[in-house]
Amino acid sequence: MQGLINLIAESEAYNAYKNAMFSLIFDLGGIIPGILLYKLIIPFERSYRWIIYLYPAMLSVRGVINGIFTGRLSTGLHLGIVKANFKNNTEYFWNLYFSMMILCAFGGCFLGPLISLATGSDAVEVSAVAISSMVLSFFMVSGVTLVVAFTAFKKGYDPDYLVYPIMSTIADILVTLSYFLVIWLIFNNGVILSMFIIFILILLWIIYIIKT
Repeated sequence: MQGLINLIAESEAYNAYKNAMFSLIFDLGGIIPGILLYKLIIPFERSYRWIIYLYPAMLSVRGVINGIFTGRLSTGLHLGIVKANFKNNTEYFWNLYFSMMILCAFGGCFLGPLISLATGSDAVEVSAVAISSMVLSFFMVSGVTLVVAFTAFKKGYDPDYLVYPIMSTIADILVTLSYFLVIWLIFNNGVILSMFIIFILILLWIIYIIKT
């Protein structure tokens, strides 16, 4: 009987189950984005109805893009075409990274006019928030995704089981925070100044990436 228990404990199926259950614990944090939404963003929604319409659409698009990113990243780590470190990584990794960034920008370009049309809101204002939030959230989410994926891989865990379940919750939190930051900047400083500030932050990050 003890031998059977040891055999089960050492089996690949058991290890997969253990890794999956560990990562799914992070789903308990799914309530945090809702709390942040209520505390930080709902007060703005009372004056700008489109804010609450854009939020779930943006979460969905970001979730799809990050799902693609984590899947490709995990596969690349297994195949050896992605190195488990940020510096001196492969051409495949950088192509993947910047293609995801472009997808986020296109996602914002699509969501902005769509939500403004659906709500009858200012297209420039909504598009500025959508594009800025999507791109800013990409840098926040992708950074954490890389840390989780690289750390898990170096520790001997399978990133296929860990990265996406963990990041699905963390990404929602980071997207909510970036959304609030962009809204706060635009409503307190205007569209042009806020876009300039966000552009400078993104440019500095890209320069840092290129230098590494």
